Amino acid sequence: MVRKIKKYLEEICSLKSGDAIVAGVSGGADSVCLLCVLREIYAGTGVTIHAVHVNHNLRAEADADQKYVERLCGKWNIPCYCYSYDVEGYAADHRISTEEAGRQLRYGAFYEVQDRLTASGCIKIAVAHTMDDNAETMLLNLFRGTGLKGLRGIPVSRGDIIRPLLCVRRSEIESWLETQGIEWCNDCSNDTDDYTRNKIRHKILPVAETEINENAVLHMNRTAKQLALAEDYLTDKAAEAWDACVRPLMQKPDGLIIGDSVLALHPYLRKCVLLRAMQETAETARDISAVHVEALEGLFDLQCGKELHLAYGMRAERTYDGVMIRKKPDDMECSQKYRQDASEDAGIESIDLKISGSTEIPGYGIFETRVLHSGKRNFCEFPKDRYTKWFDYDKIKNTVCLRTRQAEDYLVIDGNDNTQKLKSYLINQKIPSGEREKLLLIADGKHIMWVVGYRCSYGYYISESTENILEVRYRSGFDRTPVS
Repeated sequence: MVRKIKKYLEEICSLKSGDAIVAGVSGGADSVCLLCVLREIYAGTGVTIHAVHVNHNLRAEADADQKYVERLCGKWNIPCYCYSYDVEGYAADHRISTEEAGRQLRYGAFYEVQDRLTASGCIKIAVAHTMDDNAETMLLNLFRGTGLKGLRGIPVSRGDIIRPLLCVRRSEIESWLETQGIEWCNDCSNDTDDYTRNKIRHKILPVAETEINENAVLHMNRTAKQLALAEDYLTDKAAEAWDACVRPLMQKPDGLIIGDSVLALHPYLRKCVLLRAMQETAETARDISAVHVEALEGLFDLQCGKELHLAYGMRAERTYDGVMIRKKPDDMECSQKYRQDASEDAGIESIDLKISGSTEIPGYGIFETRVLHSGKRNFCEFPKDRYTKWFDYDKIKNTVCLRTRQAEDYLVIDGNDNTQKLKSYLINQKIPSGEREKLLLIADGKHIMWVVGYRCSYGYYISESTENILEVRYRSGFDRTPVS
């Protein structure tokens, strides 16, 4: 048991002297095993173990369970932090199930202890989920309706949380504790079918293992690992699709433009992009389902100007080149505020772009610049990021500025120095008139170097004769990625 869990732990994380583990210990067999095994694995390594017990005050035995955990930790010389909560009251106040209330309060206690500790290294939070818990979670998610993320079950690790017992069965744990002469507390609520999870535990999985396949739980856990790999791969692909199809809306209220290019994606990736667009706009993932994704997807089949009203006060509108999605004002006062903002921000006066530094445009984002010496750079390897551009710095004649459009703005559109009025370019790109006034521009006088989010002027392309490169990177207001 110890060797198996130790090997599994080494795959999850590498802990060293000065690190610490906060272990959730209810007093049940799984958590007692977790504490015992962690104590044995890290004895003499300099990794400290701390126990956290949360008394939910839901059972008559709850106080006795707490005292047992305190005695056990005292016997093993492990620091123990005990918390007592009115879980039922918390559930009623927050309009959630008792089970969810207990989960929230438990993890809140774990994080509080993590914050209180002063370990010189990293501090992990260990919880005692087993292979059986994982199988139950997979079925629970499947029955309630889920995607790959739900079918992959319980993650082995997430942030600072680790689950060292996901490699063992509950029956293994109880047998091992008996051979070690270690007692544990029995939670009588696990013996009833009051909770949906217990019905799966007592009725469905036993039938699966006795009448279908005795290794059903083991096979489900193997499948969960394969699904986790598949979901990780598809998540990366969905992120690439997002970067290619979605751009920020540069006008208030903030929102997104989902380009028609999303229609060329594989249906799975397309739905991922649309779901993320709604989640980022709503600033929550809760209660946004496949029904909303299908409704948003259907908007692409309608003519320009058609609208769709979604959850959390979101409004989606079909535009020339895609769908615009943003939150709509939820009352008249808010609506008046946005109209006032729109009139006040009808345009941005020219702001000098700070070279080799950052320039912030309130309500829009931040522009970061640096000057690179060409040296022997491979000019075939331009930045692939849509919002990072290179310009021939030596071709710039005036001060580089940030602004919205003005009369007589133009771009160079080819290598023969042919020009096009900015107005004509925006019309040809079918950019909605309301958005044209808000587009950010990088300008050298009247010569537009970059229509941010769209094209750059051919007149500033770098070549083998380029000596200095101006790199400009734009981060929108909702982009939290730090500038490298």
